[in-house]
This record gives sequence, structure tokens and C-alpha cells, in this order.
Amino acid sequence: MTVKLTDLKIKNLIPEDKKYKVWDAVVSGMYVLVRPSGSRMFVLRVREFNKQKEITIGAYGVWNLADARAKALEIKLAHSQGEQVSRTYAASTKAEKYKSLEDVCINWLANYKLEYPRKHRETENRMKKHLFPFFKGRTIQELKRQDIKDFITHMKRKGIEHTAIRIKQNLVHVWEDARDRELISENIIVGIKLKKPKHQHQQAELNTEKFAQILNRIDTYKYSNIHQEVGIKLMAHLFARHSELTAMKWSDIDFTKRKWEYMQTKTNDIRLVPLSKQVIALLNTLKIVGSADQSDYVFPSDVSKTGHISSFRNEFVKIVKPEEHSIHGFRAVARTFMQEDLKYSPDVIEHQLGHVVPDRLGAAYNRTKHLEDRTKMMTDWSNYLDRIKRGVKEIKLVNKDD
Repeated sequence: MTVKLTDLKIKNLIPEDKKYKVWDAVVSGMYVLVRPSGSRMFVLRVREFNKQKEITIGAYGVWNLADARAKALEIKLAHSQGEQVSRTYAASTKAEKYKSLEDVCINWLANYKLEYPRKHRETENRMKKHLFPFFKGRTIQELKRQDIKDFITHMKRKGIEHTAIRIKQNLVHVWEDARDRELISENIIVGIKLKKPKHQHQQAELNTEKFAQILNRIDTYKYSNIHQEVGIKLMAHLFARHSELTAMKWSDIDFTKRKWEYMQTKTNDIRLVPLSKQVIALLNTLKIVGSADQSDYVFPSDVSKTGHISSFRNEFVKIVKPEEHSIHGFRAVARTFMQEDLKYSPDVIEHQLGHVVPDRLGAAYNRTKHLEDRTKMMTDWSNYLDRIKRGVKEIKLVNKDD
């Protein structure tokens, strides 16, 4: 099949059970090789020594169409001038073949971004934080199945087995892509089996006095950095999903109208969160130190210059034990106390939690429904948190005097 290729047409090429070629109508001899794994490679065919030679230019995603065409024309020009381009290029390809695992992963991530743009950054950050440092400088060809198992054991010891499982799932596709590109002969990841970790109950402290003590502990803890401090303090006020809070963007916050609007990862709906004065004050502490000028994200990554922090959990468990209260527990506490103590209706609360609450006509989540009540509720909730914290402190003072 020969077509006038465009980047969009290449992106939309659908993988089949067997690899196939799509020839470019603009540069003769150049085609895109689509492999079952979904990878797309630019290849140029030339004739040397009365034989057809295939010269791999590079993977789509790493190379765009314009650059691939320019490279193909450069090779064709050298070929027309008598240069044995298949040998020259084969020598350079052989030298590049032994690539580090990090290089191979980055190449795979470029293609992955085309298919899953919303998951790409989280996957990339996970690899940069855990995988690349562990296998720093090691080539994909030298790695054995036991090396991968050692990495998984290392992750388990750190208490992040779920992250290890996600990385292992990604590595299955990384190895498949590397095999398609003839960097390796077999996919060693496929044979590695992992037991899913037992589901851990997300503890929520529903005793008002004990919960207030946890809040006071959060307020007085000496944090490793200001981003961890603000993020953890915001949890109680916003009761957002952990992954959504870590990915908070400055552009999603309207300081004038005091609201935060973002896409919910779980439901793919826009969630609108009214912001209390306490929340605005916490966010302003980050603006004062210049965070808004340095990153698109409120909580920038300490690994990637363009990403966001992956989790507050490591710092949080130093303050609050998992058997006392969990990060997800803030959502359960808010739901319970706002209904029982602040007397807000379950419908208003569920909408603010971002849950899908079908109405009489079956319509799903509406980000502006009950907005007036929700705005008042978020202010009342922040004031409630301050009040119960003061109450616990006052009780301690009275007991001390006694």
C-alpha cells in the first residue's frame, strides 16, 4: 500500500497479527513498518550489489515524518554518489544496538505517549524514580530474568509492591518492542509471575477527638520540604483523590473565583472544587516561594523537570501510622462528619466527592449541581477542622491545669 503519509495517518495505523508496510508516496523507497506490538519504524529500501537492502531510520515518536524523510533523502543522495550506505549505516546501527535499558524504555515511552497521552507522564515518572536508578548504565541485552526479580524484591522491601507490579507490566511491552527492533531475541519478562498484594483496608479515624489530634500532628510536623507540607495539609480540606491532588496544576486554579477545576482520572468528568480561605492561604505559601514560576504543577517532581510529585505517602506515614488513618480516609471522614455534624445532605456531599450521582433522568455527575451549597459546605468544613483542632488543644490545657 502506497499513500501520501502524514503524522496523523501514521499515528492511526492499526497493528495487525503480522507486521506490514505502508509505502510513502513522497520519498520513493521509504516505508513505515507497523509491527504487532504497535511500534512503527521508518525504513528505507535501496539497491546495492544487485540486492535490496533495508536501512532502518528509526522509530516513529522518536522521529517525526519530516525528519525521517529528510534522513531518507540524505541517504539516497549518498547512495547516488556511490557510497555503500547499507554498510555505513549497518556499522552505525551495530554500534547503537547495545543500548541501556533506560534508552530502550525512553524509546518505548515515545510510542506509548501516542497511544496513552494521559498515562504517559505518570508511567515515565515511575520509571525515572525507581527503574532507571536501579539499572543505571546496564544494557537490555545483559539483563537476566533474575535481575528483574531482584528489582521487584527491592521494591517490595521499600513497601511499594503495587508500583513494582505496574512497572513489570510496562516492561513486558518494553521487551516486546525491543524484540521487534531485533535488540533482543526473547521477552524474559513474560515468564515472571507476581502475586497481587492483598488489598489493604484504607483506615479512616471517625472519632472526632482522635481525628483532631491527627490534624494537629500534621500541623506541627517538621517536613522535608514545603511542597510535602502544603500537600499533606490540603488533604483534609479538599479530600481529593491522592493521584489528583499530586497532579494539581496552577492553570486549573482560579484564585479570584476561589475554585479548582480538573479532570477526574477515575470518572473522566470535570470536578469543580470550591476553595476555602484556608486552602487559598496554603496555596499562596507556595506562590510566595516561587513554585508557580518554576513548574506547571503545584507539586513539582524532584526527579523530572516537567513532571509532578508521585506521592505524599512516604512523608504521610511518618506522621500518621497506617493503622490509625490513611490518605484515602480523609474522604470517608469528610463524608461522615459533614453529614452527621454539619448536617449537609448526602446528595450535596457525594457531588463534592466527585462521585457519579445519577439524577431522575439518569444524567451522571454535574460539576455545577448544588454549587452554592457546596461552596458554603467547603468553607464550613475548613472552619470545622480548625474548630475541632482548637477544641483538642483547649482540652489538653484544662487537663494540664488540673
